[in-house]
Amino acid sequence: VYLGPGLDLHGQRLLPEQVLVGSLFSHGEIGLDAVASTEPPERAAGALLREVATYKRMRWLDASGPGTSSNRFHNDMAENRPQRELGEIVKPVKRSLFKKYPLVSELPHGIGPGKGNCLQHPSFVHHDLEGDSIEEFQVSLARISAERAYLPPSACSSQVAAGCALRTSAGLLFAGSEVATESGSGALAPLQNALVSMGANGLEPSSLV
Repeated sequence: VYLGPGLDLHGQRLLPEQVLVGSLFSHGEIGLDAVASTEPPERAAGALLREVATYKRMRWLDASGPGTSSNRFHNDMAENRPQRELGEIVKPVKRSLFKKYPLVSELPHGIGPGKGNCLQHPSFVHHDLEGDSIEEFQVSLARISAERAYLPPSACSSQVAAGCALRTSAGLLFAGSEVATESGSGALAPLQNALVSMGANGLEPSSLV
């Protein structure tokens, strides 16, 4: 489970879904099965979600209040849920339970089908850092971030993906890869992705050098 709060980066607003996809990207996840939010994704958010490789089966869970269908389901589950002991292993929920929720692609916002393969694109693989100093490691990570970046299948062959690497005063490095969209709406710039990664690790931009 990943949280996706909306962020205001010095006046530039990041949608919750942008933060969510950025977190998935930085943690090396390979897809997204469901999105829970109080409102359906905005058109810009939808443009980004439709680039995710698992978009065709992605479900939307309405979290707007206790009267919604998804919340009624969770309330019913809570009433019949046995008390758990600390450390007890919980079995994963059956994937078939998601079928009662609408597909993101079928929501009435006009996003439509997707053809992207983000999080499963060929360049989204591990690369070893190279270098003998923190500066060389940072340059190497920036190059790797560009190699792991995502461009939609419709991108022209001459389009070059971008990446960056941020360094904190404590010597921590954070990668930022571009995540482009077919329409250009809802895309993530390398710096935005790197800042999302920093935030997910509890760090502020003020720690950058």
